[in-house]
Amino acid sequence: MNNKPASTKDFEQEWDRLMWHLMGSTPYPVWQYLQGQNVEALVNHREQFLKDIKLASSLDEKEPQIAFAVRDCVGKLVNILRLKLDGLVLLANVGKHYQLTSDASIAGTSVHFGEPQEELGVAISVESAMALVIATNVVPCWACLGPTGLKTLQVPETVRKVRVFCDVEPSGVMQEAATALSTRLQETGRTVTVFTPPCAALGLSGKVCWHDAWMMAGCDLLHL
Repeated sequence: MNNKPASTKDFEQEWDRLMWHLMGSTPYPVWQYLQGQNVEALVNHREQFLKDIKLASSLDEKEPQIAFAVRDCVGKLVNILRLKLDGLVLLANVGKHYQLTSDASIAGTSVHFGEPQEELGVAISVESAMALVIATNVVPCWACLGPTGLKTLQVPETVRKVRVFCDVEPSGVMQEAATALSTRLQETGRTVTVFTPPCAALGLSGKVCWHDAWMMAGCDLLHL
């Protein structure tokens, strides 16, 4: 048995085998997933924001799989996140099961929804990041996939302004990670602002992610 860690070349070869578009259009299962999460508007900006999302199963698979590229801050592919959907894909509460292709550390990396120039949004989940691209009028947003990814995220040298969209977690782990990232980036001269979902305005409590808030408020999200 070969236990050699997967290389960038291995990931690139696997990524190239997956389906990004079909005759110039987004594959239907991917479109259904985007619509169910209320982020299908990004299809109009597919070249800019959806290059790192692909179909990882056949078109007629009953439980489709979506793949997201996990990259470092300069765009190097370091892993692939697979999302298996269980249930009606068009529903917001479709079952979601995430798994990385490799068990190698993804600290400091993220799923990129757009490549920034001077401004970057940072979120936790892929769904939150896609929603925030729309809510911020197409500012690129990267999904860190958890508190470790948030705390250790590396951003491009050109980025001078960072908006950190931190989920509300009763344990405080997300807020601690957001504070650590903010402090580290501010020490490099960047302007960093941390936002949490407008829970009071939406009547939400407990564990709340930005995508939850997006599903309730839509494009009014950042004005609450």
